[in-house]
Amino acid sequence: MTLHTLNLANPDVLQRLLRFANPQDSLLLTGDGVYLLPQLNANPAAIVTYYRRPDADQRGLDTRYSPAIPIDDEAWVKLTLTHQRLLTWKQS
Repeated sequence: MTLHTLNLANPDVLQRLLRFANPQDSLLLTGDGVYLLPQLNANPAAIVTYYRRPDADQRGLDTRYSPAIPIDDEAWVKLTLTHQRLLTWKQS
């Protein structure tokens, strides 16, 4: 079980991540990665998806209809403790 973290707004990286992820994995959007939330509205991810609410709030994003689950920093820490592996995706 892997927690995939994406902190950049690159739809190509998101698509690679989703192809690589297993159904039991989770995705966390942080930083500029929260800009991908509208893309998830159009094509919900096959894995459980979270986003860091303070990052979405700072960017003024309307998340009312997002299929992703909002979390704070405390929940982020809990996620890291409940997953066997952590993987941060970067632009190549």
